[in-house]
Amino acid sequence: MDNMPEPRIILRIDISPLAARRLPAICGRYGCTQLSALSRLVEWYAKLPDGLRYALVGVHGGDPKSARAVLQHMIDNKS
Repeated sequence: MDNMPEPRIILRIDISPLAARRLPAICGRYGCTQLSALSRLVEWYAKLPDGLRYALVGVHGGDPKSARAVLQHMIDNKS
């Protein structure tokens, strides 16, 4: 029973019309479903440090410029 998958939680999300139009192309490019892409995005976001999460969404004093700099650094240094 140790190999039982963790139960899944179903959430409803609202995305902008632009994101909704772009999502199928993104998923097609990477060969994944929209559900798996969004699930992976949420899992990635949940693992980020609080400061970076705040900066990415621009709340609680987070600086969007610093978030962009961190993301650019991630892009520049991806393996």
